[in-house]
Amino acid sequence: MKILFLDIDSVLNHSKYAEDCYQGEKYAGDAFVEDKVPLCKDNIEALKHIFDAVPDLKVVWSTDWKLHDKPEYNGFKNPRQWLEAQDWMKDRVIGKTPKKMSSTHYEEIRMWLTYEKKDIEVEKFAILDDYATNAMFSYFKGNFFQ
Repeated sequence: MKILFLDIDSVLNHSKYAEDCYQGEKYAGDAFVEDKVPLCKDNIEALKHIFDAVPDLKVVWSTDWKLHDKPEYNGFKNPRQWLEAQDWMKDRVIGKTPKKMSSTHYEEIRMWLTYEKKDIEVEKFAILDDYATNAMFSYFKGNFFQ
């Protein structure tokens, strides 16, 4: 199975904080302002192109948004829930990385690959994340894309 470990903040929007995505009624990154979804249209289009190129690609959430189950956060729609509701995302999400006290995305992805994947045979994987550590680069080498 081909897996994409997907972060949201600063990957699918231009900010670590959803509330920073808006400047009045417009956002320089062309966010979904009308829908109150803190995601950038260009970045979503790029993600859709990845899915078009790899139709059997599955998603494992490696974002902190995996912890948020409320439909709104600070007046904005939950971007993870919004993404999961899109037709082009249907049947793609197969899980989320575990969250342990003080763990980083690097540690969470390693834990998922080691302990959480259960009966999934990982053929290939890629990581889209803005948070780069030496461990992320050295351990995941050509699989990590910042």
